[in-house]
Amino acid sequence: MLEKTAYLLVYHGSRDPRPQQEMAWLGAAVQDKLAARSMRVRQNSERTAVLTKPPKPLVYTAALELAPLSLEETIAQLAPQLEADGINHLQIIPLFLLPGVHVREDIPAAVANAKLMVGEAVAMTISPYLGESPLLGQKLEASFSDDRKPSAKIIISHGSRRSGGNATIEALGKQLGVNTAYWSVSPTLSETVKVLIEKGESNIEIIPYFLFPGGITDAIAQQVQSLESEFPTVEFKLGNPLSSRLSLTDLIINEITL
Repeated sequence: MLEKTAYLLVYHGSRDPRPQQEMAWLGAAVQDKLAARSMRVRQNSERTAVLTKPPKPLVYTAALELAPLSLEETIAQLAPQLEADGINHLQIIPLFLLPGVHVREDIPAAVANAKLMVGEAVAMTISPYLGESPLLGQKLEASFSDDRKPSAKIIISHGSRRSGGNATIEALGKQLGVNTAYWSVSPTLSETVKVLIEKGESNIEIIPYFLFPGGITDAIAQQVQSLESEFPTVEFKLGNPLSSRLSLTDLIINEITL
């Protein structure tokens, strides 16, 4: 049987409305880009112009937490609709930056429960989480500000108290030649900034390693304002979260095989 695939982009979920709004836009952007790529593939394979557009690939979004439905309930609701549309495969793409409990345990458990609920009509596979993409580091580095005025750079991530939980960020920091800091554990942003100032740095760029704006990125912005007051001779630059900094659409498309 020819495999026909739909795509489910899974993000963490938030009480803040901004991530949900960004996800709606992102889902539509991924769908449009997949449709354009699918048409190019058809044109190349048939060596003729396609006179009628093929139907757009189906792209859905779902929150893992803080949503009216659990992830397994969302998938269970989708399954009959997919089957009716002739879709026999659902590719689930975790939009997470770190390989924590959500990626390793919660999403696989939800998908396993959904399979029990809906049976075998729609096969389900889980793609690697977004933070594992080899393109992410490249795109992040390309987004750094032009160093006509050299600056020390800090990537600030949420952070984990689990043993080895921050290894991915530390590796990314080494790959990009930047400093690392964490919102919830040491070294914090303030601690890292003070170390850099003691080394003589007077220009510091801070890059929030979060997909979307939200409560934490707002709190980071407030902390940067406090640091500016505390260190008036230091020039701070606070960057945007990743959704405004680089193309998440391209990263997601890279995880998808038509």
